[in-house]
Amino acid sequence: DQDGARKSHVEAITIVRGLLQQTPDDADAIYEHSTAHLELGRLAARQGDSALALTHLQQSLEMRKRLSAADPGNASFQRSVAETMSELAGIPGSAVDRTAFRAHVQDMERRRILWPSDRAWVE
Repeated sequence: DQDGARKSHVEAITIVRGLLQQTPDDADAIYEHSTAHLELGRLAARQGDSALALTHLQQSLEMRKRLSAADPGNASFQRSVAETMSELAGIPGSAVDRTAFRAHVQDMERRRILWPSDRAWVE
């Protein structure tokens, strides 16, 4: 049920925003916030609303880039950036294209933090 999923993710954003007001540097809360935006972006893309998808996906990417910059050796954070970039690359009007996505993934591979399950991203 897409309406139920949307409502769930919007509620998650509301809850996490409250947590972030108390602890703005909480990496877990920031990640959860970014994930809710990622899922809302995916949902909007499936429904054909590219503008809304871009808004949510860009918000997710900004948060995930902030996390990965704070902990560059964290493979999970780097992967989350790639995951969101992959979604953005498929949205018309996005500033992120497949070339930027591949460059990020290749950088992960060079630094040996690419997950084995994500090898298909570079092949």
